Amino acid sequence: MKEEKVKVLIVDDEPMILDLLGNYLEFSDFQTEKANDGKECLETAKLFKPDLILLDFSMPGMSGLDVLKAIKQEESDIAVIMVTGVGDLDMAIQCMKAGAYDFLEKPVKLKQLGISINNALEKRSLIIGKKRLTMELKIKNEKLEKTLKEIKTLKGLIPICANCKKIYNDKGDWEVLETYLRNHSEAEFSHDICHDCTKELYPDS
Repeated sequence: MKEEKVKVLIVDDEPMILDLLGNYLEFSDFQTEKANDGKECLETAKLFKPDLILLDFSMPGMSGLDVLKAIKQEESDIAVIMVTGVGDLDMAIQCMKAGAYDFLEKPVKLKQLGISINNALEKRSLIIGKKRLTMELKIKNEKLEKTLKEIKTLKGLIPICANCKKIYNDKGDWEVLETYLRNHSEAEFSHDICHDCTKELYPDS
């Protein structure tokens, strides 16, 4: 079965940069789509469902930071790498706090871009795996809790007739011992006769 290509959405208002990054990524065997601004990015992301977005910080309309926040509000597992023409530490910190996986300055060095993409995809894979494991554990815990609730246990003092051995149940009725135990435990019963009763009932046997 042919392995699906990693999908990358490239977002920039400069056509030359879109073409440069697009050609590099397609040559590196990624499947790509392009968007010219933040609004188009969000619309394209819904249809294309990218694994990773290369997102320009400075664009007309929505800023890259606003687009990033909008993506993360959807609890999206998309990895986002911010790209900017202005090296600003505060800007980088804001983007990382908002959920960006990395922050690159223009002009982007393709070798550095390749390393950043590989690191981002690896991090994304770990995050998705952790979420999947957490969900599986949650389901197993829910099943276990349900099973534990269904297990019937006997606790406390249980009134029992000294003669016929019937149990006085919680409904105020006298109940046959084996019926009571069956209703309050997971025990199954088979019938036999002990040696003492055999001698009493069948003395000649």
